[in-house]
Amino acid sequence: MNVLVIPMLSDNFCYYAYKKDDISKGFFVDVSQPPKLDAFTQAFGIPKPTHILTTHKHGDHSGGNNELKERYPDLEVIGGANDSIPGCTQPVNDGDVLNLHGMRIRCLHTPCHTRGHILYYVESDEESKEETKHEVSKVNGYQNISNINRCLFTGDTLFIGGCGRFFEGTAEQMQSAMDRIGELPNDTKVFVGHEYTIKNLEFGLMAEPTNSFIDQKSKEYQKLLDEGLHTVPSLIGEEKQFNVFMRTREQSVQESCGFDDPIKCMQYLREYKNSGTKPNL
Repeated sequence: MNVLVIPMLSDNFCYYAYKKDDISKGFFVDVSQPPKLDAFTQAFGIPKPTHILTTHKHGDHSGGNNELKERYPDLEVIGGANDSIPGCTQPVNDGDVLNLHGMRIRCLHTPCHTRGHILYYVESDEESKEETKHEVSKVNGYQNISNINRCLFTGDTLFIGGCGRFFEGTAEQMQSAMDRIGELPNDTKVFVGHEYTIKNLEFGLMAEPTNSFIDQKSKEYQKLLDEGLHTVPSLIGEEKQFNVFMRTREQSVQESCGFDDPIKCMQYLREYKNSGTKPNL
């Protein structure tokens, strides 16, 4: 399968995942601005949206649902059963599986940023299940990622080098989410909700200054931005090496935080990131 990146608002990402042999067979993820979706569908000759997967209820991820549902009555809007998703026609729960156009989608409930947040883990029937390398190009002005065997749409739970704020949950819940994400195959391509990568990695170096891989990846991602590309996707296997929020069980992070409990480290890191100063827990 392929994924096209559709920038929305100031730093949000919407996505269109589709069969590589037929761009009309696909689904959108997190639509906040219908005019930008309209421009995209016109550019690629897509007749109309048929499915929207919404990771969570916040308007910068779901703000386009109701308008599009009014325009396209047959549109299916999929979202977490516990999250009051606007326009939702198909509420999903943890472990639910959808099959759209030869793409198998497993729903992972990760409460914390919002109580009903859902991640969508997608596997394609077109590519080998063995580890594959994706390719990045520009098509009609949009970044296209091809040759994807499996990917994860993470909304505001996992960012490249970071995680979302705990608006409706706890450090324990976010730790559980990071652990669960870390169990996915290392070559899973990660498509996040915002372009926060460089700032996240700047924080990562503050939180784990001995991790040289963070600095290396920051330079690689900055180069992509300088070339007019987005930093998505990352890989699960690399997130486990440079994302401090996925490294709370690592000795280097625990020593930096001053705790040997990963949940306390998670709380420490989130409060440190929120305030910019080291917290006293």
